[in-house]
Amino acid sequence: TNEAGDLTEGSGSGGGRNWYSYSGTSHQMSSQRQQQILQIISSGDFDSLLPALYELNEFLSLSTEESLGRFPAREFVEALGNILASADEATEELILRAFLNLLEASPRASIFFASGDTLQCMVSKLHDIGSAMEIAHILLPLFRQISRTLPLPVLNAGGIFASFNLFPFLTYQVQREILYMTANIFSSITTEHFDTIEPVLQNISELVTYDDPTIQEQSLLCYVFLTEHFFSDEEKLKIICHPTLLSLLVMITASSSPEASGLALRILSNLCRASTSILSDLLDLGICESVGSILVNLTHESTQKVEYAQQVYNVITLVNEFLPSLPAEIEGFFLEDNIPSLASSTGRRGRGRGILRRDLKLAEEGSVDPRVTLFEANPEKLFLVCSKIVPHLLGLFASSINNTNRTKILSAFVKIVHFSTGDMLETLLRDLPFSSFIARLMSDRNLGMIASALYMAERSMEKLPAVFKEYFIQEGVVEKIKDLAQDKANFLTPEKSVPQESLERFTPARLAVKNSALRARLFQAQQALKEIAMREEGKEEKADKEETEEKEKEEKKERRERRESG
Repeated sequence: TNEAGDLTEGSGSGGGRNWYSYSGTSHQMSSQRQQQILQIISSGDFDSLLPALYELNEFLSLSTEESLGRFPAREFVEALGNILASADEATEELILRAFLNLLEASPRASIFFASGDTLQCMVSKLHDIGSAMEIAHILLPLFRQISRTLPLPVLNAGGIFASFNLFPFLTYQVQREILYMTANIFSSITTEHFDTIEPVLQNISELVTYDDPTIQEQSLLCYVFLTEHFFSDEEKLKIICHPTLLSLLVMITASSSPEASGLALRILSNLCRASTSILSDLLDLGICESVGSILVNLTHESTQKVEYAQQVYNVITLVNEFLPSLPAEIEGFFLEDNIPSLASSTGRRGRGRGILRRDLKLAEEGSVDPRVTLFEANPEKLFLVCSKIVPHLLGLFASSINNTNRTKILSAFVKIVHFSTGDMLETLLRDLPFSSFIARLMSDRNLGMIASALYMAERSMEKLPAVFKEYFIQEGVVEKIKDLAQDKANFLTPEKSVPQESLERFTPARLAVKNSALRARLFQAQQALKEIAMREEGKEEKADKEETEEKEKEEKKERRERRESG
């Protein structure tokens, strides 16, 4: 390179001044040359600008974050941004390539785009249809890189809206960049940005069934973020997830790839918990049939598949969101520190801030879960949910080795037993080994499993005493409760009754307190079952007595009639 900054050939000590030094595959530019190029850019010397930009791009394209440690990134971004608006097409392309090469080498440099009008200027280039198609393959990957660090500035500059205007005319690769950028931005928005994103919602909803899997998955991911952020605003949530989109999501759950299906299930989980009216609409659209189909497929899938546990997690999270939360006075027992929380097994992992705010608000107000009201007014919908789910839960529980999934499956079962009527339970459990399932849970070393089994045994006896009185004796449930209450299962021995990970988090003293609480629950369950059994025996004795008295009356009547006729 000569003194004016023009490129010349040469290597080593010949052929003019050499501003590059190679070490293996490392490409270096001296600080002096960096300042010279920066000066050329800032001075507006267009005769030397193109060669300087070629040199800058060559350097940045071969650089790493480590090699750019002392590179004046801020100064270069500002200088290049200042001349971008007035640059011709060739210079414009080199400037944008320099930005992209810089961010690919050092993503942290994206913070330097926050100030000035550089972002706005780049977005304006997409509005110029004449040149937009030529530079979109540079600008859109560039927006994606910037959106990782500065999602909201890209949104406010109009980057999403301008990008979707060109979407139909772009290649799959560039279309994917738009969706990656949009997902980055939607992960950081708040409810205040609704008016800004509303114009592109229709564009995104049309992509959830796109023939490119990556575009489809990224569009669904956008809706995952939207349903999390607008969770507490039901009106906006209904605008975002309109009836046509709901129908598509129901279809995707059972007919798409595991990745797309999992994202659709996450969206529906958020919607079911956020809005009872949307939940009701989804039930009418056949979501229960789709979930039932997924559960059937899972029972026949190999549990060794990598994605199996995640698939089970997604579908059981949705199942839990179909059903209301347990009442606080009941759920409190499952919230013991060393018992897996049934409250935490309703899909809370991955939720947005809006969902957590809504949950806290309901807890503070002591409000009744609106899903309780929905199912009380429409018991047929509760039965529909349970009838499609219950036949598969026991098999899914037995085949799952993931503790989180087992807890979530058990959570769904506890809710079904709690909220179903006696007639519903009699129909739902008729052909299932429910009593032996309860007995096996009581033999588990996990306190949460035992607590859940005790509660289900109690509620089942209350609702169907005539049925379960015999089965609980035959299948050993009553005997298990006696053993637990008499400490035959070593409940006061933390080392045996609590998983190792719990021992690492809780002191023996605290464990003793929690185990004492569980023992109290055992005693209550034992007493409750005894009282129910005694009531049933009393009813039988009363019925026998009434039958005997009726027979005696008939006999007296017959004797009296014989005497009168004689």
